[in-house]
Amino acid sequence: MNEVEKIDINDIGQWLSSLGLSQYEETFKSNGINFSQVDSLTNEDLSSIGIDALGHRKIIMDGINDLNQIKDNEIANVLKEGSNKFIKRYFITTGIVTLLGFLDSADMAGMFLMCLVLLFVYMVPSIVAFRKGHKYKWAILPLNIFLGYTIIGWGALLLWANKVISGTAAAAAVAAAAAADKYQNKQG
Repeated sequence: MNEVEKIDINDIGQWLSSLGLSQYEETFKSNGINFSQVDSLTNEDLSSIGIDALGHRKIIMDGINDLNQIKDNEIANVLKEGSNKFIKRYFITTGIVTLLGFLDSADMAGMFLMCLVLLFVYMVPSIVAFRKGHKYKWAILPLNIFLGYTIIGWGALLLWANKVISGTAAAAAVAAAAAADKYQNKQG
């Protein structure tokens, strides 16, 4: 197995060490280059970030070519197998790593908090039903989970949870929202 294949996709320093050029780890990091961006670097890019030694640039470019060849081989193997394992593993992983590479801990905390707030808002009909001790709270919960993503369904469930409308009217509104969504999916 090639040394490059063992590299952790999160660690540019490990990759540079495998090339024998660990002294450039800080150069890459200070220029905001993470492992997911390495395959698009050019010789001019390396020169512009301060890697002046031609031999070192050639070693890095050879390492980049090895990475691209490994990716091409994986893609070819996946196409032969007819599966999307590579797509899931590579693209999702590099997408997450790229996203996480640009976010600091404060941004991550903000995203986490935003997700919690959105989840809370999404589940408001169920929360209201449980807080008010609604007779059909256990019916409202799964409807909220599975049909709450439509505005009409969410609104109908919220009204039902607040006992503004009857269960029959709420069920009709939720069913209409689900049918409308199904129709839009069929048309689109």
